[in-house]
Amino acid sequence: MRIRLNHSRLLELLSGSKLSQNHWAIRLGLSRGHWSGIVNGKHPYPSKKTRDLLLEALGVPFEELFSHESKSGAEADFQGALADRYLLEKELGHGGMGTVYLARDVKHGRLVAVKVVSPEAVSGIGVERFLKEIRYTARLEHPNILPLYDSGQAAGHPFYVMPYIRGGSLRDLLQRDGRLSLENTLPLARGVAAALTFAHEHQVVHCDVKPENILLADEHAYVADFGISRAIHAEVFEWGARREIDASAGTPAYVSPEQATGERDLDARSDIYSLGCVVFEMLSGETPFDGANTTEIVAKRFRETVPDLSGRVSHLPKSVCGALANSMALERESRPQTPGAFVAALSRGRDRQYSLLSDLLCKAVSFARSLCRRMFGLDKKTQRGSLMETLILDLRYSVRRIAQAPWFTAAAVMILAVGIGGNSAIFSVLRDAILVDPPYPEAERLVLPHISHVYPSYTYHGASYPELEMLRDIPDRLIEPLAGYALEEVTLSGVADAERIEAEIVTPDYYRLLGVSPPIGRAFTQEDGDKNSPSLVVLIGDGLWASRFGRDPEVLGRELFVNGNAVSIIGVMPRGFRGVTGRGRLWLPMAAAGKILDRWRVSNHGSHWFSMLGRLRAGVTYEAAEAQLAPVAREIRRIWPDHGSRGDLMPTVQPFRSVARNETAQTSLVLLAVAAALVLLIVCANLAGLLLARTSARARETAIRIAIGAGRWRVARQYLMECLTVGLIGGAASIVVANWGVDALA
Repeated sequence: MRIRLNHSRLLELLSGSKLSQNHWAIRLGLSRGHWSGIVNGKHPYPSKKTRDLLLEALGVPFEELFSHESKSGAEADFQGALADRYLLEKELGHGGMGTVYLARDVKHGRLVAVKVVSPEAVSGIGVERFLKEIRYTARLEHPNILPLYDSGQAAGHPFYVMPYIRGGSLRDLLQRDGRLSLENTLPLARGVAAALTFAHEHQVVHCDVKPENILLADEHAYVADFGISRAIHAEVFEWGARREIDASAGTPAYVSPEQATGERDLDARSDIYSLGCVVFEMLSGETPFDGANTTEIVAKRFRETVPDLSGRVSHLPKSVCGALANSMALERESRPQTPGAFVAALSRGRDRQYSLLSDLLCKAVSFARSLCRRMFGLDKKTQRGSLMETLILDLRYSVRRIAQAPWFTAAAVMILAVGIGGNSAIFSVLRDAILVDPPYPEAERLVLPHISHVYPSYTYHGASYPELEMLRDIPDRLIEPLAGYALEEVTLSGVADAERIEAEIVTPDYYRLLGVSPPIGRAFTQEDGDKNSPSLVVLIGDGLWASRFGRDPEVLGRELFVNGNAVSIIGVMPRGFRGVTGRGRLWLPMAAAGKILDRWRVSNHGSHWFSMLGRLRAGVTYEAAEAQLAPVAREIRRIWPDHGSRGDLMPTVQPFRSVARNETAQTSLVLLAVAAALVLLIVCANLAGLLLARTSARARETAIRIAIGAGRWRVARQYLMECLTVGLIGGAASIVVANWGVDALA
């Protein structure tokens, strides 16, 4: 759908105004050529930014001035003109300059982002000059600058091609997290500053630094659209240097004062101002200036001082807030001269905060040391020296004493290892099995739907492939999406020695349900999941990638053999991902079951060999979902009368959370945890008895030490050090026991 301007209604509204066309252009913040094209009907499909400006200035409802229109032939012509080079898959977003699409590079088989620039956005400079500017900015090569792969013109639309960054933009991160900590903000700001510094050294000013133009790959920042905004808005110079607000030159929330007033001689300090606005929003979660409309937002930076960040985020050091205020000074001479200097000032403010904390910590340590001297009878004049030297002597003596009593040490360490390690293992399993939700998006709505077979003594919840297809064909399904999964043991060969490993057999919607995607390669598509698919593909786990391929980044396309059948690797799953079963090491599409495992399984309705997983729609109850499955159960009974002949067919929808938490074993696990806690009490009592017996045996030694001048605190500290040493050894042993126990109990 596109939005068309009602040109006749626009002319009616303008005819009743006393303003000239030039005044209208200034009021809207558009260039003279741009506004003339709109009035003359050359731009029937204005951008969203232009639409908002028109509605705001004319004060009319959207329906009066614009109408929705189906995709035009021109748009189809553009996609057709690019079809031999790029296949547009979906729209990623749109803004004032145009629309960004996710596309597939036909020649190289990679995903790219194609930005299609609106013809009205380049009406002031022409397509040829715009493409010339694109070619110049494409020469900027820096680790923090998003490269340009390609540019050109198709069906009258200029476009350029960039890499597709899966991590999204800084705007996506801010919308998700609200605001960032200073520790997370500084690395991103440092990367953006490095990109801007490199561009400034090559006489390129960005002119549109904003969160949407900062893309993130983990903690690495890429800056996009270098010089593009400057090229598009170059027609503003037709007006010369003027003091009216030019709302089109840049994004209002981040534009510098000199850029907003249309000055010609923009330099690096304009980008520094915009970067300061971005950092302000990263730390506070809000833009520094807001307002009801574009003109009000931009005008506030001329009428008001820089907002106090410390008033919005109280824990930030004043030096950081001061550095941020300097970067957003109204006069450019008061700002830092380079982006690197700005970020360095932020870092110094952070380091100063740490130095203050360090001073406080040193004072606390000094106070604790003096307190220990008073408690333990130590001062600077004693022959033993500082407290640290005394503790080291106590530690050496303790090691000698416990080495002289190996049976006592072994018994104490064993008791601690069993008590602490066993409790750690049991409570770890209890936490994972009962207390914590499964680590998947909206886990409370994940369900296991089945046409269950109810027998007199038990109920079986397995599913067959024909049943899955029947459930998928339900119109307006309450469980969407729906996937199938099963765990099978297969023989893996082709690289290194043959090995029997566990593989998950899944349908393509499995990964969408779990909210996980391969960091390398791609997940299964519907074509891969087709049981008539001619090729066999596989996803491998991170462990297999490391053990079999040495984490080779060129692993995609390599061939493996599963049960003697050749399969091609199309992706590597994230580290730690083992699937719903928790045991998967590689993943095969369910279409492969008929070729690798057993063709009868896929085609036969009586083969109930896998489970189904789905997500309830918001607000839908389990009873409603089961009621929707009931006609399917009756249809199965009608088509296959012998289906489950000894049992009834009943639709069931189980919450996945209860199965993942193993609620059937909750009582046993809770009782086991209570028993473990009682064992820990017994361990404490036994260890206390051992220590008491050992202390009684050393009564003569203690009496002699007191007689020759040792104080009570000195003797007590020595015994405490021995207990601490035994405890540390027992704690280290308990880690081994806990690791073994978790694996055994899981």
